[in-house]
Amino acid sequence: MLRGIGIGDAQLAAQGVRLEMLASNLAQVDTPGYCQDQMSEKTFSDVLLNRIDSGIDQNHSAVGPLSLGETMSQPSIDLSPGPIESTGRPLDVAVAGGGFFVVQAPDGLRYTRRGAFHQNGQGQLVSLEGWPVLGQKGPMSGSTPLSISQSGQVSSGTQVIDQLRVVTFPNNAALVRKDGTYLVPANTAVPQAVTTPNILTGTLEGSNVDLSSMITNMMAAARSYQVAERAVSSEDSALGQLIDQVNVR
Repeated sequence: MLRGIGIGDAQLAAQGVRLEMLASNLAQVDTPGYCQDQMSEKTFSDVLLNRIDSGIDQNHSAVGPLSLGETMSQPSIDLSPGPIESTGRPLDVAVAGGGFFVVQAPDGLRYTRRGAFHQNGQGQLVSLEGWPVLGQKGPMSGSTPLSISQSGQVSSGTQVIDQLRVVTFPNNAALVRKDGTYLVPANTAVPQAVTTPNILTGTLEGSNVDLSSMITNMMAAARSYQVAERAVSSEDSALGQLIDQVNVR
């Protein structure tokens, strides 16, 4: 009974984490450039149930394993591209294929698929937060309205001033979320420059969160949570009855 309660409790914890992650993704379904979190269920190590004497039953077969319940894997970020949406704004850009724009936050570099840029009062190309968008030479600014070409060249009027810095990371590099749609490497992974990026101007990449699958997964997680809750309640009730019987005797 105690083992059953433990298994049910593990399931409750796992589905609680899963529901929290799904709710966070669902809240960002309309956020341009958002890359959804993902995780998978896995079981704790199994315990082999053996007979005390020989480890086998009377039919000479092993009794078998017992799962100790489920847990969730460490969260990771799904980097699959989202849908491309036309905005008509000249400084809205998206990367076709893999790659991230580079933005200078107050405490370090950030990497993002959200290309919602604008020109501030000082003529500098910045993100929605007002952080400088980096080119090959650093922050970019101009005295006239900026424009961005399909190759990523940033121009002030007719003068090319720099090219957007677009980078990728090695396949095994882990990225973690920081400040919404911004990502940073979890280890010492070094970004690799994309020398010939394909930039789609007047567009933004939408969130890669699929609304229908999120709702379906949330319903499944909620049902699993309810089943585990009922199982724990049933085991707890049975344990209470057993304790009462022992006390009576």
